[in-house]
Amino acid sequence: MTSSHERPLILSGREAALASFSGHGGRLGQARARYLEAPTPWIDLSTGVAPWPYSIPEFGIEPWTRLPEQQAIDRLLAAARAYYKVPDSMQVVTVPGTDLAIGSIAHLVGGRAQVAVVAPTYASHAQAWHAAGHDVREVGAPGEIVDGEIGVVVNPNNPDGRSWDPTVLRALAARLERSGGFLVVDEAFADARPEHSVLAAGGSVSGTVVMRSFGKFFGLAGVRLGFVISTHKIADDIEQMAGAWPVSGPAVAIGTSAFNDGPWAEAQRRQLAQASTRLAMTLAGSGLQDAGGTPFFRLIEAQSGANLFHHLASQGILVRPFANGARLRFGLPACEADWARLTHALSTWDEGSA
Repeated sequence: MTSSHERPLILSGREAALASFSGHGGRLGQARARYLEAPTPWIDLSTGVAPWPYSIPEFGIEPWTRLPEQQAIDRLLAAARAYYKVPDSMQVVTVPGTDLAIGSIAHLVGGRAQVAVVAPTYASHAQAWHAAGHDVREVGAPGEIVDGEIGVVVNPNNPDGRSWDPTVLRALAARLERSGGFLVVDEAFADARPEHSVLAAGGSVSGTVVMRSFGKFFGLAGVRLGFVISTHKIADDIEQMAGAWPVSGPAVAIGTSAFNDGPWAEAQRRQLAQASTRLAMTLAGSGLQDAGGTPFFRLIEAQSGANLFHHLASQGILVRPFANGARLRFGLPACEADWARLTHALSTWDEGSA
C-alpha cells in the first residue's frame, strides 16, 4: 500500500494509469481489462502473499454448512497462541483479516487521539485513524513517537522492509502506556522471521496491540483470517464487536491445521528466504536499484519505474506500483515458468522507451 506521502494525483496518460494501480496490490481484473493484448496466464507479483499455499486439509462439508462451534474457535485460538508464542497474560482475538482490525482499533479509541505513524508504510493505517477523526502525523522512526501518543509501527515495514529491534519497541510501548497511549505493531510479514516479533522475547508485552496476518505466510489470503494480540482493553472491544462467530468455519479448520504444522512452516521460511535472494539477484542483474524488502517481496527504485510497470504489464506480469512512479514492489514468482517469464520480460525492457 502507499503511504499518505504517495497518494495518487490527477494525472494523464500512463501516469494516470499507473496511479490507478497504486491503491493496493492484487488488481488483476483491472490489469486484464487494460492490457488486452498481454499474454496469459497473468503472473501476479503485486500482493506480497507467499505464492506456495498451505494445502487445505480434508475437513468435510460440516465447516461449510454449520456455524463454527465455540470449541473449534477455542482450538484455533490455542493453536494461534502456541504458534505466535503468546503468553497467557495476553489475549488473542481472531478477526476476518487484519484490515478489519486496523479500522476497528481506530474507531474504538474514543475522543480525538494524537497518532504517530512510522512512514512511509501501509497506507490503510493513517487512513483509518484519519477517518475515525483522530489527529495523525507521520514520523520516520519509532524514536520520534512522543509520550501520550498512539504509535503505529509496521514491523517489518511494507514496502521497504525496515525493521526495528523488538526490545526497543517493547520499551516504547511501556513508555507510551505510562503516558496514556499505546503502540500498535502490525506484524503482517513477521512469520518469515519470527525472532523479529515483539512477542519473541517472551513474557507479556504491555502497552502493545499486535496484529498478525494468517494469509500472507500461509499463502491463503482468501481465507480472511487475522489476529489481535494484546493486554489492552481494546482487545475485549474487538472481541465483542466480532460477535459469537468472528470468522468462518473453513477459516477455523484451515487455520488450526496450519498453525499446528510446524515442519511445513519451517520449510516455508526456507523457501521464502531462498526465493527472495534469487529475486534480489534477478532484479539487480537487470540493473534495478534495490530499495529494501522482506522475504515476501523486493522493492526497487528506478527513474523510469512507470515505464517498467507498463512494460511488465504488457507481458502479463503485474507488479505493485506507487503513485510517484519511481518505486515498484515485486512479489515472488511461484514456479520456474514464472521465473523464466519475469527474466525474459526484464531482459526486453528498454529503460529509455516511453
